[in-house]
Amino acid sequence: MTRGRRVAIAVGILAAALIAGRVAAVLYGQYTWFNSLGAAPVWFERLRDTALLRLGLGTFAAVFAFLNLAAIRRSIVSLALPRKIGNVEIGEAVPSRYLYRVVAALSATVGLLLAFGAPNWTLLSLARAGLTFGESDPYYKLDLGYYVGWLPLENALYLWSIALVSTVTALVAGLYSLTPGLRWYRGRLQVSVYARRHITILGTLALLLLAWSYRLDAYALLLRGSGPSGAFSYVDHRWLAPTYLFLAIGTTAAAGLILL
Repeated sequence: MTRGRRVAIAVGILAAALIAGRVAAVLYGQYTWFNSLGAAPVWFERLRDTALLRLGLGTFAAVFAFLNLAAIRRSIVSLALPRKIGNVEIGEAVPSRYLYRVVAALSATVGLLLAFGAPNWTLLSLARAGLTFGESDPYYKLDLGYYVGWLPLENALYLWSIALVSTVTALVAGLYSLTPGLRWYRGRLQVSVYARRHITILGTLALLLLAWSYRLDAYALLLRGSGPSGAFSYVDHRWLAPTYLFLAIGTTAAAGLILL
């Protein structure tokens, strides 16, 4: 092990220790404040739900990004960087393990960033509470607790999913543009078969997100209809809600047909 690598490892360990100490101090301060108010169970609930959301969604985002970036890596036969020895410039192939380290680092960065964009812990707490009111809406026959407990969390997860797919798609398109898989040649955009298939799969995910949005819009009509003061009107009941359902089913079917 070289001296520079030993120094880098030592700096990394020191930084990790400082961050861990900072996190521990913040958590202890928050616990002390909640405990002084007699609300220690609320603090534990907040800690558990926040950890579940950030660890779960952050891990999912990192794995999703890694699968996509690793697919790009497999499309690259070799990567040669110019290296000058004396007055002679030669191409030196980058070892495969270094490329996978870059893929892992980018994936971890995506997971970390999106982990902090996870939905608020109160939404998960309400969903886990399983609230029921014993009263159902007259249109979808769902307990009112569904609109209070689950629907807000699903809306937040939908927005988070859009951020994930958009981030990874932009990253994939940018990296493909650095390879022969996606380039501008003689006034035309040329896309390799491998890159086209990959981008098509991401486009299919975008269609599924669109179908998800139609589903959520159908339920949102009950909360914010087109009638006076946001009332659920006859048009909403007879036309808009069935249209959203039809669009959700049709978009899902279109996404499936694209993959065939």
